[in-house]
Amino acid sequence: MKKIYAAAALILAAFTAQAQLFQVDLEALAVITENQNLNPTTGKGISWYSIINQTNPFDSIQGGVFIRTTGAGSGLETNDQVFYATPTSTLAPSGGVMGYVRTISQPVDTGLIFAVDGNLEATDSVNVLLNIANYEADSTTWSSILVERQNLVIGQVYGFFAYATVWPQDGSAAYQDTIRANNFDYVPVIWGPGGVGIKNGFNTNYESLDLYPNPAHSRINYSFEVKKASTYQTVKVMDITGRTVKTENFGATQAGQYNGSLDISALPAGNYSIMVITQFGVNTTKFVKN
Repeated sequence: MKKIYAAAALILAAFTAQAQLFQVDLEALAVITENQNLNPTTGKGISWYSIINQTNPFDSIQGGVFIRTTGAGSGLETNDQVFYATPTSTLAPSGGVMGYVRTISQPVDTGLIFAVDGNLEATDSVNVLLNIANYEADSTTWSSILVERQNLVIGQVYGFFAYATVWPQDGSAAYQDTIRANNFDYVPVIWGPGGVGIKNGFNTNYESLDLYPNPAHSRINYSFEVKKASTYQTVKVMDITGRTVKTENFGATQAGQYNGSLDISALPAGNYSIMVITQFGVNTTKFVKN
């Protein structure tokens, strides 16, 4: 595994025509276990590595980054390569990301999950987190969607993220990623004392969200208290597997009681979770679409 520079643009150059080009779909998965605290101000060791060895940095978390090969294509073969970026990556001066390339040591069948950063250790400190608002606004450069450690604000919501794609990206790879929409995944986290989010289920640090009607047919109304004015408000709807099925970005939100509305008419009937992310808080609840 090696650290490598990737171009600043997230919308990467298309693969050139080749005699034999396999279709593969890589899905990035960012996972953080429940109720872990990320506390960069007190020096508290979080990961097992930092606790046992008492080594710096102390803000590593018991989380991981995984990649799944879905059914929309073939699996990966030995010596195929995957590029990925995580919170342990860094930004290059030119605005690109210093991510990682992993060479597959054994075949990975379609539908299987494999770890690229399965256990973040103390030496894998958080270097960058996701600016959720810019990402949801479809910014296309790494420098616009990632916030470097020295610029992180205590108490602000960011994203613990995962990004993955086949490598190389210059057209010489044997694979083409068929669905690029799921190459990026994130979990909302709060920098500093107060805890971080989780991938599946609800963190006890999340605030509640009032929602009606429930069950709903075509539209849901939600209400929550904005404790501090935010430069953005992002609404995510997830299905029962944790997959994001709808995202809306509503821009700046003033402090106080906020009443919002979301069109869910295009969603299939079923059980869902809704998460409202502002600059300094996360509100969430569940609902049923009939």
